[in-house]
Amino acid sequence: MFGPQRLGRCLNVGRCGLAGQREPIRLADGVKFACPECKSELVPFAGRPKEAKPGEAVRRVPKSLLWLALAVVVMVIIGIRYDLFGLELDQPPAISADSATTLVPAPPSVRVGAGIATYDELAPMLWRSFLIDQGCPEVDRTRNAANTVVSCLTGSNPKVTISAPQSAIGIAGLAMKTFDVVLTADPLFPAAPHGAVPTRPDADGPDADGNVIHADVIGVDALVVIVHPSNPLGRLSQPQLASIFAGATTDFALVGGPPGPITVIAPAAGARADDRLAAIIPKWLPLAATARRLVDSAAIVAAVRDDPRAIGLVERRAATAIKTLAIGPVDGIAVAPTALALISGDYPLARPVRAIRFNREASPYETAFVAFSRTAAAGAVITAAGFEPVRPDLFAPPAPATAPPAYRALVEGRQRFAANLRFRAASLDLEPQSLAALDDVAARLAGERIAADRINIVGLSDPVRADADADAASLARRIGTMLSERGIDSNSSIGVGGALAVAEPADGNRNRRVEIWISPAARAEPPSEP
Repeated sequence: MFGPQRLGRCLNVGRCGLAGQREPIRLADGVKFACPECKSELVPFAGRPKEAKPGEAVRRVPKSLLWLALAVVVMVIIGIRYDLFGLELDQPPAISADSATTLVPAPPSVRVGAGIATYDELAPMLWRSFLIDQGCPEVDRTRNAANTVVSCLTGSNPKVTISAPQSAIGIAGLAMKTFDVVLTADPLFPAAPHGAVPTRPDADGPDADGNVIHADVIGVDALVVIVHPSNPLGRLSQPQLASIFAGATTDFALVGGPPGPITVIAPAAGARADDRLAAIIPKWLPLAATARRLVDSAAIVAAVRDDPRAIGLVERRAATAIKTLAIGPVDGIAVAPTALALISGDYPLARPVRAIRFNREASPYETAFVAFSRTAAAGAVITAAGFEPVRPDLFAPPAPATAPPAYRALVEGRQRFAANLRFRAASLDLEPQSLAALDDVAARLAGERIAADRINIVGLSDPVRADADADAASLARRIGTMLSERGIDSNSSIGVGGALAVAEPADGNRNRRVEIWISPAARAEPPSEP
């Protein structure tokens, strides 16, 4: 016999074949309430599954609607390609042979596509700062219904036209060469792993048209879950969060909080709201019918501050003077949205901000812009816009309460690089973003002449792996070897298995990571008295 308590839905869309089906998953009594395929926690299904009647036809989406949707997409792409939305279509300038960042004297134009999160502030602020860095004495910024233009009033620096505040359109435009560069915090593809790039140009080479896509991470965006300061709840898992916002969980006591009804407060309908909500609930799962929809993040923060029963979702930069929740798997670490967690990729609702462009060697201004985005001056701008700049800084976090003794003993009194190093699935090869991070860490270790006996490498694995201990040790040794290849020797490399998981089972490869810790410098002994 099955009751509502034994029916559930899997929310791991893009990673699990059972996540997209409309009918709930049935589980027998006594079976763990988890997806049979990906093992992630299910969201309870409170309704009643539809029973198909004999001979009943399956309802399908009319073909006419599908053709209409396809026609709309084609019209949007044509509009971008032929400048129907006010885009500038000037050709990018030629680069000087003397320097990779030398600008030619003619006033050119750069066409920038921006994502929803980057269009209003980050993109125009960063390009304005770049023009000033290139020697422009006075920068003008204007905005109309179609785009934002940032330009130098004197000299030969480019006019930058920032358009299309929807990343899907922006990336499509980049593919058609409508844009020179796209700045976006949205996933490149729905199923792309955290920090991954859909193509590896250095390994795979150009496409059939000779185009090579480069996706450089220049910062980190994050969404945070907020509750009233009096709410003692401290953490949620991602399935629990989805269940609350979908209306399946309506009492805080069901997720470890105090008894009482939950008031869901969500952004008002629109592209920006869809962008936020898609990070926590699948698009096919509707928002709770009782949810309050407010116009912006400031209104959501104010409403949560006034209601002890409320829970909301806002950008990290808007969550001031309000309590935020840590997010993590039930059987792992709950991670708070700190700077370290965002840069390292441990916080699950963090989203890399990427500068996506074609052929690096053929785009002088875009190449110089990406190089500038990693400087301290750009970091200050990225921070001012409410994002976290990517940098290999050192932090001194406390060891998690559930850390094994070997891990706790190793990190006690030490500092950790923010750049966690993550690997491709079932591989000892680093993801592209982590490969760049390793180079940054190695450069800092060499530049500061940090002695080998101060460098400690810690490997962590996915707890669902039968060989988690051996895998963690292999990951640590691999990074030790790669540092050695870069001229950096280390003191030790150890593995601590899967004790410190930060990701749900369906995204378990994100648990396979390496941390680099630095011991304090030894104090010089005072000279002995004669």
